[in-house]
Amino acid sequence: MKNMLKTSLTLTLHVEVEYEKLEEDKAHGLPEQIDLTAVNFRVVGKTGRKRKVDILGILDDCEVIELEDQAHTGERNDN
Repeated sequence: MKNMLKTSLTLTLHVEVEYEKLEEDKAHGLPEQIDLTAVNFRVVGKTGRKRKVDILGILDDCEVIELEDQAHTGERNDN
């Protein structure tokens, strides 16, 4: 029998983030916001075929908020 080991690690992936920019809602006191619609990365299969995989559904709320903040910061820096 093989001796199986297990550990938790952090992996950094380059992803493409798709989002919508929600306008400021002064009536409800909400600032401009970012709403993620997809977080994709590319996978190359055994045959060499490339495809995009959307991992938005497996991210926890903290990770989604962090990506929204990064997208919002990127929006401000582009202007």
